[in-house]
Amino acid sequence: MFENLKPVAIDPILGLMVAFKADTRSEKIDLGVGVYQDDHGRTPVMAAVKEAESRLMVLETTKSYQGMAGDPEYNQRMMELLFGEGQSILNSGRVKSIQAPGGSGALRVGAEVVRKARPESKLWIGVPTWPNHIPLLGSAGFEINQYPYYDMASRQINVQAMMDTLRTVPAGDMVLHGNYPYANLFEQNICQNIVIDDSHGPNGPYNTIFRNKAEGFGIFFSASNSPNQNLLGNEIPNTNFPYSLVNYTIQGSGHFIYGNNNKGTIHPIGTYALIDSSYAYMEKPDFIPMSQWARIGLSLIHI
Repeated sequence: MFENLKPVAIDPILGLMVAFKADTRSEKIDLGVGVYQDDHGRTPVMAAVKEAESRLMVLETTKSYQGMAGDPEYNQRMMELLFGEGQSILNSGRVKSIQAPGGSGALRVGAEVVRKARPESKLWIGVPTWPNHIPLLGSAGFEINQYPYYDMASRQINVQAMMDTLRTVPAGDMVLHGNYPYANLFEQNICQNIVIDDSHGPNGPYNTIFRNKAEGFGIFFSASNSPNQNLLGNEIPNTNFPYSLVNYTIQGSGHFIYGNNNKGTIHPIGTYALIDSSYAYMEKPDFIPMSQWARIGLSLIHI
């Protein structure tokens, strides 16, 4: 029976951890997984974590099974943490939260959902990737395709080859991106922040951010090395100090910026509130309330 089971390729990062432990030199440095270590190479448990664990031991009342989605209160608290407590999207029916056994478990659950919702979808994975991605997601039933991402020889992202391949991906396929998002549409979202930075390298061009409401820190675009983005009809309503000083910050060049509602003022000056309803739908989809359809970006402006 077991002769049909093939060994999975060793992950380079986890392999590096094994090599580090086997190395007897005292001056060695672990460049593997990015976790804190003390001078003795140990990852200590923080005092706050120990205290939280002890409180859980005292307060815990049962070891019974959770529901299929996990702890409902935990799921609700996580959504409040992500979107902001009291935000309208939490009661809109548009977001749901479930618990999964780690990152790989979450990937597999997400793959199962996409597979059921759109069975004809193919999955495109950048190369190289984590060695568990292809067997983990492929066993969900996806047809796996690959696109070039990182050139090991030159130690650079192969942007041209990646873009040439991704341009051939048909609509409806799902792409597991690297760190160069390109030509994506973000539309009709109510969120806390829209942040575009270069913490993982530059962003690709022609991402369109259209009719979104950023209620917290607003739009903060600090990546001057990511030109040619599109920002249209977005709303930044937070007038509270000190967020109001920086919650509409856009750096870089070559952007198309039009009709953004920055705390009651259309920006850039000379542009107008948009008449475009959607770049994704010809008519209002059922999951968007009529009161919200094509209204983001307009609620502070009366024309």
